[in-house]
Amino acid sequence: MNPKSNFSLPFNSSNQRSLPNFLITPMTNTLRSSTALLILAIFFNTGCSTPKPAPNPLEGWKDLGTAYEKSCPFGQAIIDDYQSYIRALTPEERSSADNFHISFYEHGGDQQAVVVTINLNGTRWLHVLIYDQESKRIRTIKYAGGRYRS
Repeated sequence: MNPKSNFSLPFNSSNQRSLPNFLITPMTNTLRSSTALLILAIFFNTGCSTPKPAPNPLEGWKDLGTAYEKSCPFGQAIIDDYQSYIRALTPEERSSADNFHISFYEHGGDQQAVVVTINLNGTRWLHVLIYDQESKRIRTIKYAGGRYRS
């Protein structure tokens, strides 16, 4: 006596039987929903791939305006220095450094800063030139302040 003759599975390839539709549809919907939820959870858990901008090194400094709004409030030594800095940039960077993109800052009465913003290839670069009370540059910081679409 053959034990297989009286026994058949619903997925047996010899008889091509399958589960009824009323069982397949809920399982398929559940599987699709679970997959979608898993993908959403992974996406929201990892967040966007865009890096956060660097912290502002002039946080708490007083904004005195741009070179477009008014001339440099710090004196000729600082004007000469930041203009020399701009001339030393690459031609592509230099073309973006106009009076709209040069800003002046002050911290207390003893420190001044000039920020030259360069928009280049989708990145907003900030060149921060910090000066002491004798109008000597004591620090230069260059960082990506954000991204833009052209």
